[in-house]
Amino acid sequence: MTLLMENKRRICFIFLGVASVLITVSSYMAYMELKPVLFIPPRQRASKLPDHINMKDIARQSTGVKVATLAKIINNANKHVRGSKTSGYLKDALSVMKHVLKDLNIDEKGLFERPSVKSENVCPESYMGGAFGFPLYYKGFEVDQCNYGSPIASLVTVIKYFDLKQDNLESKNDPVERFVASASKAINGVKVLIALNNGPVNNGLKKKYTHVNIMQSSYTNEGFALNSLVHQVKTPYVLIAKGVEFFTNDSRLERMVRELESLYVVAVGGAFRYPNGHWHKGCFQSVYRNYTLKYISGYDESFHECLFCDYIQGPFVTSTSYLKTNVFGDFNENDGLYEDWYLGMYQRGDEAVLCPDSMFHLKDKVDDSLFLYKEFMQRWDLLKMITPSGRTVTRGCEHQDTQSRKSFALSPCGLKLNTGAVKFIMKACEEVDLICELQEGTAMGALKFGSSLPWELDYDIRFSLTNCSKCHQMEKLYERSGVKFEPFAYECCMEEPPKLGYRNNFKVTVNGYKGDFTAHPVLDSEELVKAGIQPTKVLFDGQWVNFGRNPGHYMRNRYGKEIFRHAEHWIYSAGKNAHGKSNYTTNIFQPCKTPGVHNCLDRYNADGNLPFFILLP
Repeated sequence: MTLLMENKRRICFIFLGVASVLITVSSYMAYMELKPVLFIPPRQRASKLPDHINMKDIARQSTGVKVATLAKIINNANKHVRGSKTSGYLKDALSVMKHVLKDLNIDEKGLFERPSVKSENVCPESYMGGAFGFPLYYKGFEVDQCNYGSPIASLVTVIKYFDLKQDNLESKNDPVERFVASASKAINGVKVLIALNNGPVNNGLKKKYTHVNIMQSSYTNEGFALNSLVHQVKTPYVLIAKGVEFFTNDSRLERMVRELESLYVVAVGGAFRYPNGHWHKGCFQSVYRNYTLKYISGYDESFHECLFCDYIQGPFVTSTSYLKTNVFGDFNENDGLYEDWYLGMYQRGDEAVLCPDSMFHLKDKVDDSLFLYKEFMQRWDLLKMITPSGRTVTRGCEHQDTQSRKSFALSPCGLKLNTGAVKFIMKACEEVDLICELQEGTAMGALKFGSSLPWELDYDIRFSLTNCSKCHQMEKLYERSGVKFEPFAYECCMEEPPKLGYRNNFKVTVNGYKGDFTAHPVLDSEELVKAGIQPTKVLFDGQWVNFGRNPGHYMRNRYGKEIFRHAEHWIYSAGKNAHGKSNYTTNIFQPCKTPGVHNCLDRYNADGNLPFFILLP
């Protein structure tokens, strides 16, 4: 009875604590509603949970705050998950969490709904109903009267980089003049800044359109030219007129600025159409993990009839201050200029939206088949990229780290060197008829991944020391192939062979990758051959190689419980005084010092192999 009363008392204290937090939060929210609405610079806004939660901070928070944070995380995960099993579990988890929130009197709608504020410089709009714009629907939303609206020309400057050939400038259809004339007509009085490459400046245009400044770009790349233009901007916002051929009223810059000031985003883009009439949203999500970047057309979330995008293919508006702080890279569009800018935005935890009712007229579709993305891929340490057009681009292994590091996955180049070394040695063993088998972590990698472990430090192969001549042949093969090795043939030529349980390690280095080549007096494969049975082989990175007689049984007895869950190399995870035979905990990766880096192992579940094979969206 006393225990029951004590538990009730504890529960009462917990609820009182949660209630006090909720009262404090409610009071603060009420206070904020009474305050006049002010424009909040994008960098100071908090549109979503941070990409990486600081668990030390969370641990110090009250239970109510912890529950609210957990609910937000589950809700965000539910929005962005695409796997059917995971989606089902998250929906169930979210349903349970909603009941918990209700029990704690936490407002579900206020917690999950994205925040927005009133635009500071553009009047709001109201929907007039489905019959209002019938039949062509040029109208539907009407701008409300307000006393704080500013002309769009005082808010936005248009900047554009032209890379033209001489014959374009001498033709009657000067693309620069068409661009400037259409901007002046569609957006009265708007300031236009142009950097012109490959051609002289048309001074007649500067006289005809006084609000236009055209300068000859002597810069080596588009990014540098755009950054130079941005520093001339006097308005609070900039339209990056990427690919725009001419303007019409469809660009609807007021709408874009309204959402930039209202939503907690740093960029707002628009849809576009090409001269052939083909219309595109140009909204992409990105997956950046383990040296690979993949773009997926589509959206997971919308608000105010705009789509949240990781990458926007067409023109976009952003704040001048943001663009001065987060500059373009010093390279050209065909090297990934805009992909680089948006990926930087994404990594900072900022967001962008695309409002498809704003539409731009672009010149002919850019053929990206010759785009190399060299600078971009090197900057972000990418080996593989699936572009917005669906093309797969890869780069070589130059300047890429190939060594193992605590908490990080091996680069594909490092993994290739590791598996290549194992396959070379096992093939060499076959050539000289020396019996060899995978062992230790290399055997574990073959069992779980059919390859080396994605975080492997070295490699481990054992060989039979029962044949003197074959060991000498193996040493000669190593010598001919330029392999560095510690001499080992003498182990195979002893008058009295070692007994079962003896082992001796020899270092072997293939293409700069070092591993252990271990002498054993008895191997399973050798015993099977003596019995007239083929050795058991497993598929290792496309090559069938010798293993112990029963691979699963061998590895379970070697490493113990839960071997199919993961752990890093014992040097990284088993403690200061550990050794190769130490027991260590599985189902955990060591946390990265900088959370969220693309090749951090703690971004993966420490169980299962599919996420390492397939870049899931």
